[in-house]
This record gives sequence, C-alpha cells and structure tokens, in this order.
Amino acid sequence: AVARARTGAGPAELSRDVEACRANLLSVKGDPARVWAGVVDMRTRMAGAKSPASGWDTKLGAGRMQDIELIAQAGALIAAETRRDVLSGLASGSRIGVYDGTSEGVLRQAYQLCWTITQIARLLGDTALDLDKLGQGGCAMLLRDTGFATLDGLERGLDEMVTAAAQVIEQVLRDKGEPQHGA
Repeated sequence: AVARARTGAGPAELSRDVEACRANLLSVKGDPARVWAGVVDMRTRMAGAKSPASGWDTKLGAGRMQDIELIAQAGALIAAETRRDVLSGLASGSRIGVYDGTSEGVLRQAYQLCWTITQIARLLGDTALDLDKLGQGGCAMLLRDTGFATLDGLERGLDEMVTAAAQVIEQVLRDKGEPQHGA
C-alpha cells in the first residue's frame, strides 16, 4: 500500500509532508527478505481467492496483471522507488538486478497487452472479455489496438506472453530476488 499511497485531499503542504513520509517509509520498508515473503504469501492468497473466468481474463492468474503488479510493487519497494506506476516498478526491479532487461521486457509486454485487453473489455461491457458478445466492431477495435491480425493470433499471443511472464515471476521467486549475474 505504501508503494502507491497518495493524499486524496487537503492543502498542498500536507500532500508534500505525506509524500516525504511515504518516501521515508519506502526507504525503510524495503527489506528484501520481508518483501519477498510478503509477495509469496499474497500471491498464494490471490490464487486461492478466485480463479480466472477464462483464458481471456487478463487480471487474475499467473503472469497476468495482478501477478505482474505484485512483482512491480516488490521491485519498487525494495528499490525505494517513489514513482507509483507499474512500469516504473518493473524498471526498478531490473535496475536493482532482480531480473535482467529482457525479463523486464517480457513482464512489460505481457502487462501492456493485458491492460489493453482489459480497457477494451471495459469499453464494451462490465466483465472480462467475452468473445461471444464482442461483435464485429469490438473485434476490429481489439485487433487494431493490440496489433494482432486475428483473434486466434491474439489468443495465442496472450497465452504465450502470460506464460513467459509467469516463468519470469517464478524464477524471481525461486531466487528470492537475489541479483542476477550480469544484470
């Protein structure tokens, strides 16, 4: 929560004080052993709480948005990163050697594809993407915005990307975030 906390209202001076406090907390809360233990616990709880509705569920499951966000927040916390966005958290993990730049790219690419699909699903309805309800216009928007030529290609691409992201995350957790050689 500290990694993404912000004030919602109040004078500018209060916001500056809260931000300074947050930056200080980030610098002392980022004990790697504690952070990784928390990630493993949270990941286990998330997996047990709810299963993905389908292969098109971009939020839940290994290598999907919540999983990548958790790793990004861990990287941000350990690196005392004050920027709140997921991509900055992923960059922090790479910068401190939790994974290399290639692995950061895998996580970033999977996250961005999942995010794009989620946003389109939100525009078209209030649930995870449902191909049966998509329609020709929705399908055209989905393919245009994701850069895929066909729904089958998009489905394969999504599966490949989240599988690769899950493998990166599993490796990070096996290594408990120890810096990688050559990173």
